Amino acid sequence: MKRLFRHSLVLAAISCGGTFAMAQSQLHCLQDGLLYPVAEMRSGAPYYDAGDRLIRGSRKSLTMLPSSEFGYGFIRVEILENVRSGKPSTKSSLKFGPERAWYLLKARVVADIDLEDCYCVLRFESYGEVTFRLKSLGNLKAGQARTFEIFTSVGYETPQQLHIYSGKEEIRSSLVPGDYRYDFGQLVMASN
Repeated sequence: MKRLFRHSLVLAAISCGGTFAMAQSQLHCLQDGLLYPVAEMRSGAPYYDAGDRLIRGSRKSLTMLPSSEFGYGFIRVEILENVRSGKPSTKSSLKFGPERAWYLLKARVVADIDLEDCYCVLRFESYGEVTFRLKSLGNLKAGQARTFEIFTSVGYETPQQLHIYSGKEEIRSSLVPGDYRYDFGQLVMASN
């Protein structure tokens, strides 16, 4: 299996043959002390499954938990732009200062099968705290390219990982390895 690493986003790209594998993450909303799986995205807001209906959740209530399996399908992701503004400080090592800045991720996705209710989750980390930026992709048709962008204001946050979901299930992509796990809130790459 050929492995490539993009240091700017800490993303891993792996070429995979199949469309189904064990593992990875599921997005949840924490509401009233209970965790509900996110089922879809509408107008930039997560909607979680409360059993009998979908309820609008808050981006601030999101967390990512392990899942037992990926959903069916594979999405090829091509990063078109990965840009951050800000004033870098070069005293001892390259760091961005406390001023607010912006971050732009522009990408093209192509699914190998038709997928419904797709959305992507860009995970940011800042001093151990994790935040998420969400973008609805809608229904993806097999072989048809869709371009999207996430343009957001940032401070100390650093982009860590881009996940793509169809409904409640993460879909394997060229940016997510075939096997990984979260330990103590950190992304740990694990290979088989």
